[in-house]
Amino acid sequence: MRDSAIDPLFARLLKMHWLEEAQHARIDALELDKLLSVATPAQIATAFDDYIDLIAAFDGLLAAQAKMDAVSLEKAIGRSLGESESADVIAAQHRGYRYTFLTSGMDAPQFIDTMKKISIDAASRISKRSKELQ
Repeated sequence: MRDSAIDPLFARLLKMHWLEEAQHARIDALELDKLLSVATPAQIATAFDDYIDLIAAFDGLLAAQAKMDAVSLEKAIGRSLGESESADVIAAQHRGYRYTFLTSGMDAPQFIDTMKKISIDAASRISKRSKELQ
């Protein structure tokens, strides 16, 4: 079903962008296969450890951004939020950021399947970490 309210040129731009991103994903998969063909089990384990560490670091940045968003919201509405209200805004924003930038990708079926092919244990760790973030 096509939404007639969307400008046709904008729809075409989105389609072209999606096709380009899909091409990047295919190239990344080929590069991953190439790297895996020469990687040792220890290197693979280290890579997964690093990935989990990056997730934690990025989540910290998302938490900091959510706090800055609450400050921006206060400026935009012209008043200070109460402690409870501020905590709710920060929690909701952080939850949204986590879903958008972390868990939606970590839970994607194709990503999970790829991780399982590399390491069942590591795929389980990623799944566990994703659930902890939700």
